[in-house]
Amino acid sequence: MPSHKKSPKKSRKTSKKQSQKKSKPFYTKNRCQGLLKKKISINMKEYNSGKFVSRPQAVAVSYSQVRKSFPGCNKFIGSKSPKSSKKVSRKGGRKMSKKTSKKRSYRFEYEP
Repeated sequence: MPSHKKSPKKSRKTSKKQSQKKSKPFYTKNRCQGLLKKKISINMKEYNSGKFVSRPQAVAVSYSQVRKSFPGCNKFIGSKSPKSSKKVSRKGGRKMSKKTSKKRSYRFEYEP
């Protein structure tokens, strides 16, 4: 009867896998901020050469370029304040003023 012992080579592989540390995520806050900083400096140089209309436009384009190139950085370089997910729903589609909210009267009424 053959014994069911693991070979020494196989046991080394499993112990090596168990001892390995969990890998760190590729995108970290510092890395993403560094990428954004580089992109802003590049776009500021382009702003000075006349490619962009204003400085805020150059910064906004930098944010969108980094977010598009590095999707993992979205959670680190998002907007400063979180956007509220509340949606105001109105039945009529538009708000009526106090004067016209009671009943609308039309100048010409349709009579069949």
